[in-house]
Amino acid sequence: MGSASVSVLIRAYNAGSTLEEAVASIYKQSYKGKIELVICYDKGSSDNTYNVINKIINKYKSSSVNIKVIEHEHVTPFHALLLCLKNASGKIVTILDYDNIYPSTYIENILRYTESTHGNFFYSNTIIFSKENNKITIVDNIFPDKLKKTSLFFINYIDANSIILTRDCVVTLLKFLEKISSHRYFEHIHEDYLIVLLAFHICQPVYIPSVFVLYRIHGTNLTGFGHGDSYKLLFSAERSIKTYLAFNYIYGKYLTLFEKLLLYSSILLRLIRYAFISFKLYFLN
Repeated sequence: MGSASVSVLIRAYNAGSTLEEAVASIYKQSYKGKIELVICYDKGSSDNTYNVINKIINKYKSSSVNIKVIEHEHVTPFHALLLCLKNASGKIVTILDYDNIYPSTYIENILRYTESTHGNFFYSNTIIFSKENNKITIVDNIFPDKLKKTSLFFINYIDANSIILTRDCVVTLLKFLEKISSHRYFEHIHEDYLIVLLAFHICQPVYIPSVFVLYRIHGTNLTGFGHGDSYKLLFSAERSIKTYLAFNYIYGKYLTLFEKLLLYSSILLRLIRYAFISFKLYFLN
């Protein structure tokens, strides 16, 4: 296990308030092998993210974790993730959002599975928490268990932070994702959902039951758990529709008739949801 190389990807856009805590959770890992931290810094950030990154570099420059900072112009989360994936060199690649946390044994535990189990796309559990006055409160949890690819056509049970990719799966995914990288319509999608849909068809998915990541819920979450903002719900529905259409665009010709029916049904349901939220927002408020 000591010879494994792990890349942890962090997209940093207006990440100043929590980035240092996320990075600290990487440096506190019980795993003592080689870790590459790829920080994709969005120069469109309007807070102190740049200064925090420099602070992190100076603080940990003598550690065994190799920090690679990729500066880029302001882009969508999807394009930022593509950039991170292209710059990762590890045999194993994980994703950590700047506001979330890895438990100290996370990397050690996932490597135990990736080295002993046949698969190249792994996913773990998610613990949802909030934090105020340095006090962590557990809000909810997600245990996706062993999923079938058909069960993912209607809802994504796998958060980006719980995704673990091997090098060959990353290479294969990028070949498909590049097909929409310059298509402006698909800029705002659920990039983690698209990766999951693709990976369940072109990689070998394996569920890791005994580990979890900590997902922070807070007021600035773009979409996700625990928000009641109608505009966020509307945007989430729109992203879901575009995600399904993106999947159909790059992989539709390989789907079975049954899978196509499931996909078209999910698009129809999201369109109905989008119309309902729009009606409620503009006519009932």
